[in-house]
Amino acid sequence: MDHLPQEICDEIVSILAAEPTAQLASYAAISRPWQMAVEKHTCRYFILSSDQVDEFNSFFATRHRRRFIRTLYFKVRLPTYDYLQLRRRYESEHDRRAHDQIFTAAIHHLFKSLSSWDPAVDSSLNLKITELMSPSDNELPEYSGMDQDDISESFFENDLGDQRYLYSYIQLLESDDLPLVPVVESLLVTQFRRKVAHCVPLQLAAKLPKLREATLLVDDMEDRYPLLRAENREAMTSWVQQTIPNATELRELSLLLNREEDSFAARLPNGMADHLCSSIRESTAQLPHLKALAVSGTIDKSLFWPDLGRSLVAPFWQNLQTLAVSFCASKPSNGWYFNGLRTSPEVLDGTLELITASSAMPPGYADDGEPPPEEVEEVDFDRFMEYAMPHCEDTPTPDDNLVEPLLQSFGKACLQMPNLRKAHLVTSIVVKDRPPEVYSPCQADWGVWYIAPHQALAQTSRAVTSLTRGTSVHRRLIWDVGDWRPSEPLRSLFNRIGLEKHGGMVLERFVDTWNTILKPRLIEAARREAADYLGRNFLDDEYMEFMYDQHWDPENPYFMDVLDEEMYLYDVDTMSEWDGDEFMTNDPDVFWDNLMEDNGEPSSPHE
Repeated sequence: MDHLPQEICDEIVSILAAEPTAQLASYAAISRPWQMAVEKHTCRYFILSSDQVDEFNSFFATRHRRRFIRTLYFKVRLPTYDYLQLRRRYESEHDRRAHDQIFTAAIHHLFKSLSSWDPAVDSSLNLKITELMSPSDNELPEYSGMDQDDISESFFENDLGDQRYLYSYIQLLESDDLPLVPVVESLLVTQFRRKVAHCVPLQLAAKLPKLREATLLVDDMEDRYPLLRAENREAMTSWVQQTIPNATELRELSLLLNREEDSFAARLPNGMADHLCSSIRESTAQLPHLKALAVSGTIDKSLFWPDLGRSLVAPFWQNLQTLAVSFCASKPSNGWYFNGLRTSPEVLDGTLELITASSAMPPGYADDGEPPPEEVEEVDFDRFMEYAMPHCEDTPTPDDNLVEPLLQSFGKACLQMPNLRKAHLVTSIVVKDRPPEVYSPCQADWGVWYIAPHQALAQTSRAVTSLTRGTSVHRRLIWDVGDWRPSEPLRSLFNRIGLEKHGGMVLERFVDTWNTILKPRLIEAARREAADYLGRNFLDDEYMEFMYDQHWDPENPYFMDVLDEEMYLYDVDTMSEWDGDEFMTNDPDVFWDNLMEDNGEPSSPHE
């Protein structure tokens, strides 16, 4: 068995690797050919912590292993800290500088190691930087060794938790000194628990001369301090301009400025312009191999067109085949693209000093030697969150004065792209007419899709129609915009996309996936979820917890129907036998206590 040819060993190990419980490493000890066969599988993916880089270098000093590795996951570990002592203090300037240096050292160490790899001999790498945190970030009081009887409620109330480093954006220092790493062809920088500065992913990309694919995620959720947000976006703008034009090997680029949910109004200091969108367009405009561009976040029309009043614009994105843009309902500087998203006057009252203090910086940013403040700030954080969160009585409607120019610039960009296959411009809006069976907030896509002939759109909930199939010989436009309709000039502009190359007619449809697809699916899912519990004894504690936590809404007729059926099945007094005023109490504790008492059971299950 230890003298089998390499091809036979490879075949056997490939069969063994298909088994989920296979212990491949043990076979490597049989012989050299078996070791080679096993390492083709075990070395394909490698998870590397920043404190293990030297061991990584030793392991891959054997050159044949470099040919096997395809994806390297890199996790940066920050040092531990005394959680119990620091849990109530924001990070100081000293803390941030120390973390900058540790993060910088980890990245420099990794890049120095990989810079010696030869792409002509070694395997091309997919580098994925997926974690940045301290082990102490996960510490909780119950695991800290404290006597649980000594932990008061105030301990939990005053604990900052993740908010302790909410305003800390870790910087990559001396990035110009990083060595070039030509072996990396694909880069993913995810959104970490700890934030990095907006420019860090681009600083890394600048040192990868053979980069073909890049997915760069940035946390753009800084809403309370406009000046800090402006500094982050300005630094990113500068590095976009420095890095992207030189990335001549790029085929696919995704710049994702994540805001998780579109809950806050993006703000910049008064009078300050945001140039990030125009810099992305200008920097990617002439990349010779760029086929796919994806952008998400708070954007404006300059992402697509320099000036709607200019008639002569040099052609750009001439090789682009896919353009995917997801935009937030808020604009980069201030305001909303949709009517109905507004600040509650009750919340705004008394917080005007917070809104106008656009030059303020977060706690812990004063470099005066004083310790940062504790958790109580001048203006309560929750109150600000309420200020920033949009309040809407009904489903938001587009502001034509803002949405039409945005769509027009997108349409004009698509019109001059000769190789365009698919494009979309979409956002997500809060839907107010959610069915009574559904208790969590609902959001629906709002936007427009273009599909060239013989191209297919992925089967998603946005626009699942026959128009999305790849068998169509026509250009297609799908508007998923609810009751709103674009102006005739705007529709005419979009109808001309792809006309010069493909000719023929365009199939244009207005769809409403919320009412025709998503809403019915949510209703059916809610009914199935409730039906799953019909087989349980009505007085079963687990199910009573479920009903209490998930389905308490006396005004919901569906809840009443399910509960009425449950009581009938298990010989419990039905709704018709209850006094209406007594049952329709707004206090669920009273309801459950009365129900349990009348059916010979002790107290309610949630106690």
